[in-house]
Amino acid sequence: KKFGGRFSPHDPLALTALLRPDLFTFREYAVTVSLAEGITRGQTIVERRYWLEEFKEAPEISTYIKRPRIQVAVDVRAGEAVEYILGALSS
Repeated sequence: KKFGGRFSPHDPLALTALLRPDLFTFREYAVTVSLAEGITRGQTIVERRYWLEEFKEAPEISTYIKRPRIQVAVDVRAGEAVEYILGALSS
């Protein structure tokens, strides 16, 4: 996908999140990586349905909620992030 019609900033944005976390909004979610064979292998899966925890008696629920909770970027101040990235690249 193009970002602003110029480039795909996924890797630079990951580094920017580390260096300038103030430009991002983070939320804590249960996260896992698919180890299945096929096109989903390596896919990051973020479980955002907090209400699942209410159904602990269902055996399949542990598949979803018993994952490490990590900080996930859910929003970015895009203009400032692009400015930061371009500034870093031109230094």
